Amino acid sequence: MDKLVSVVIPSLNEGKVIEDTIKRVFEAFLKYNIKGECIVMDSSTDETPEIAARLGAKVYRVPKKGLGFAYIESLKYIKGDYIIMGDADGTYDFMEMNRFIDKLEEGYDFVMGTRLKGRIHKGAMPWSHRYIGTPTLTRMINIFFKTSISDCNSGLRALTRDAFTRMKLESYGWSYASEMVIKSALCKMRMTEIPISLLPDRKGRKPHLRPFDAAWQNLRYIFLLASEFLFLKIGFLVWLSGFILLHLL
Repeated sequence: MDKLVSVVIPSLNEGKVIEDTIKRVFEAFLKYNIKGECIVMDSSTDETPEIAARLGAKVYRVPKKGLGFAYIESLKYIKGDYIIMGDADGTYDFMEMNRFIDKLEEGYDFVMGTRLKGRIHKGAMPWSHRYIGTPTLTRMINIFFKTSISDCNSGLRALTRDAFTRMKLESYGWSYASEMVIKSALCKMRMTEIPISLLPDRKGRKPHLRPFDAAWQNLRYIFLLASEFLFLKIGFLVWLSGFILLHLL
């Protein structure tokens, strides 16, 4: 494969784990003979950017405005034809990037990793996220936007540079996760998913995720873009039911 792959990793005070994450990226480049670059979009106040730069990553400083904002800003620096997005905390294994690239090579525009159909290691995902939060949000997206995925919140995903540009992301926070899936459907992109593994947080690392805040941001965005379904289609059915009932009366 002669295409350049850009791995984009947002980071916020990940000094305890960033070294293993960056090393894993370059190990994957070497093992699968991938011509790639590792881009770290950093908002840290610790030694994270220095560690990442020392290991060969291209580090760009961004204001602390959210995960989605970091990805939006990364488009200014991405040189690759293919983009791999993943977290800095080591919970996703970048050695799995070759399977994402294979799907992009097959002609898909957007490839989601699915934890729910993959392997979730013990302690890696709370039961409320695994059996309630993620399935509920995913089902809503599937119903409103006619997608067929199983994990809308997965942090490991891949897409072409053209697809990323066409999405025109606008979510600064956690809702970027749902926005990417929804925009891919609205833009009629070819989308698929592959099973991935999810590892638990490293000992001593404090997670940045605020579950209720993240859930609300995603839910709000889903309803915002589902206005046609909610207000026109369902609204029409409610009106039709009322009209028929009135006629019978």
